[in-house]
Amino acid sequence: MPQYKTTALVRRKRFRMYLRMILSVIFVAAIVFGTHLGSNAASVQIETVNISGNKYLTSDFVRNIFDELTSDKLFYLIGQKNIVFLPREQLAKRLEQELPVDRAYVRMRGLREVSIEIVEHEPWGIWCKAGAAVAGSGNNDCYLVNKDGLLFVGAPGFIIENLIKLESKIEGEVLGAYYVEKNVFNRLVLIEKLLHQINISIAEIKTDDLETFILKTKNGPNLLVDDNDDPLEVANNLKTTLEQESIHKIQFSNLEYVDLRFAGKAYYKIK
Repeated sequence: MPQYKTTALVRRKRFRMYLRMILSVIFVAAIVFGTHLGSNAASVQIETVNISGNKYLTSDFVRNIFDELTSDKLFYLIGQKNIVFLPREQLAKRLEQELPVDRAYVRMRGLREVSIEIVEHEPWGIWCKAGAAVAGSGNNDCYLVNKDGLLFVGAPGFIIENLIKLESKIEGEVLGAYYVEKNVFNRLVLIEKLLHQINISIAEIKTDDLETFILKTKNGPNLLVDDNDDPLEVANNLKTTLEQESIHKIQFSNLEYVDLRFAGKAYYKIK
């Protein structure tokens, strides 16, 4: 093949390669520019943010997080305050980092409306600093505790019924701390539930060493349990003891304590 034909062929191939590269760049640029215009167009921007389920976390706080996350632009060009690029998963995770929040769900309602559902921890008990009043104190000395033993929010200034009063020493930062280890607290919660089924209600739980727990019953004796006691055995042990000793309601209220820390037996003291 003559030299000039080979050179011309190489030039044509090179020209076609450069042309494809230029067209590809133009195509990508057009897509990016079009996406930029489309994602930032006023007609597709989310206008309404509906927030539900929050009691301890304010709606303004949730909206601020929403505005913060949606104000950032992907690659400094693409707006996120729209149905396509809304960072729903990131928004939900950001909200779930807040102590009062157990779960968060972000859903679109049409093209310009978003629904944020907050599921907060349910209070099971209340822990207060030494000397603090429990009922409706609102003085940042009391904290609500969920079923895992997490102190997740300062207690509000109004009374929440049927919360169990918790006492223990907590070192360091209180908010976000655990009353005891989660698995231990879960056992205490189950013990309370099983005792309630046999008409024994717990009003307070106290511990000094995080190993022995004193469960104060309503109008009755203190119950002593250990941190590793099996909840079902504790409940059955107490039930069996009351039945075998024929202790009726009035007698039960005259007991000072019932020690349930021993398998298959219980010791009690009369006032």
